[in-house]
Amino acid sequence: MQGQVSFGRRGMAPAREAVARPAPAAKVALRDLPMKAAAAAEGEQQERAFGRIPWATFGIILLLALIFVLELNLTPANTASISPAVALRLGAVSRELVSQDGQAWRLLTAQWLHWNANHIVGNSLALILIGSLLEPIIGWRWLTAVYALGGVAGGAASITLNPQNVTSMGASGAIMAVMACAAAVSLHPAAVGRRNRIWRRCLLSGAPALLPSAHSHVDYSAHAGGALLGFAAGYLLLILWNGQRPRPPLQGAAMAAAALVGLAGLGALGAAAALPQAKAPTLRFTAGLIPPDQAPASEEDGMKRSGELLAAYPQDPRSHAIAAEWWDRNGQPSEAEQELQKALASPLLHAPEIESRFEQRARVMLLGEQLKQREFDAARADAAALCADLPSLDPRVGKALTQLEACEEPQ
Repeated sequence: MQGQVSFGRRGMAPAREAVARPAPAAKVALRDLPMKAAAAAEGEQQERAFGRIPWATFGIILLLALIFVLELNLTPANTASISPAVALRLGAVSRELVSQDGQAWRLLTAQWLHWNANHIVGNSLALILIGSLLEPIIGWRWLTAVYALGGVAGGAASITLNPQNVTSMGASGAIMAVMACAAAVSLHPAAVGRRNRIWRRCLLSGAPALLPSAHSHVDYSAHAGGALLGFAAGYLLLILWNGQRPRPPLQGAAMAAAALVGLAGLGALGAAAALPQAKAPTLRFTAGLIPPDQAPASEEDGMKRSGELLAAYPQDPRSHAIAAEWWDRNGQPSEAEQELQKALASPLLHAPEIESRFEQRARVMLLGEQLKQREFDAARADAAALCADLPSLDPRVGKALTQLEACEEPQ
């Protein structure tokens, strides 16, 4: 066909035209083709090598560490945990502040904050374990998008399901989103080499994070909200991602979502840190209870301030429980028993701010003190209400009752 092109020059032979013009062009194309193919192959190899290193996962952990340093700098000296006042100032989330006071920006900031060193170390370890597997599969853009959106979903679930005055913060909701997304994406052919490791790590870390326990500082609502977002994102990727693409589609959209949510949250956190302390928000609370900004920052802080809290807030059942723990540590079970009796008799025992499982834990502590003093009849009498409803109790409470043998029938 090339030899037939003459463009009106009827006297020129077709064969000569074919030799004169197309051949040099064809030689140039053949000469360039290996170079282009080599360059493309080299670029693809570099992209894959870059993708094997979880840069986004490391970057998120570095950001969390830097922000935690900021929290510590704003917290009074000689405390190992972040004070509630600093948490509220920087962006901890609660239903009262978000829904009633319109501070929706807290949904963006809470995922970057942590209560203490153990909190951030545990979350960082969980993120590196699952992020190092998921990021090479879906890419850093999708990884950061799932993390950022999962944190918002966790905060939304926290304010929806928790009592209005409960304050929450931490990366757990975002990490649960990454973990749930990994579990879903593991079904894609691109994850076949990492599937078993993903499932093992999800079962070891993710499942316990969703199971209820008596631990008062775990926000299971945030965990569940983040996990739901992660499963939805992973399922969406399975639908959109065909087996011929090395990475999921919509990488640009994922990067835009991550940048919008992440930068907005970090900007809001920075602005909150720059505000004077006097402008920091406070939560409304039931009169007679320990104010949120006066609550112990840790168990050890509570032990140091037990006498002060009991004197200032004698109607708060938590003051008596802290005092009971102090007496127990100092080998005075009878004094601890008296404080626990006062905690359970407090008129504020069922105030909205008191965690729902507090009464269960206080009763189990009371049984322990009674059994230490061999007050078996009193222990059985106090345990009767709990033992009658043993199957519906928190699993840890039931385990404690079993260990104490408080529900066994007398011989």
